[in-house]
Amino acid sequence: MHALDPALSAGSVAQCTSLHGQLVEEVSKDKKASNKKIISLARQNLSYCHEHMNRDLYIVNLRLLALNLNSDNQHLEALDVTNRCLEINDKELFCLAQKADALLHLGRVSQ
Repeated sequence: MHALDPALSAGSVAQCTSLHGQLVEEVSKDKKASNKKIISLARQNLSYCHEHMNRDLYIVNLRLLALNLNSDNQHLEALDVTNRCLEINDKELFCLAQKADALLHLGRVSQ
């Protein structure tokens, strides 16, 4: 994996294209994909490449991060990510479902 230089506030288009390619490749591995690796790549993509994403691609990355955080039992972080997603689009069904999953695992069903 060629991670972006953390000193950069934003990645170049070439770096972001490479990072996106790595993320797609990891997700495409089907069940062999590592949640932790996808989480890391998605976080990098959201942190360094958000300036190169349109609204829909940004939401897709949030959805992917939330799904993998929930799958990795990081439910509180998944809840934070789904809330960010829902701030952008409060009718985003996938984010609503991931939020419900996180709340269920956190024992906060009434919310």
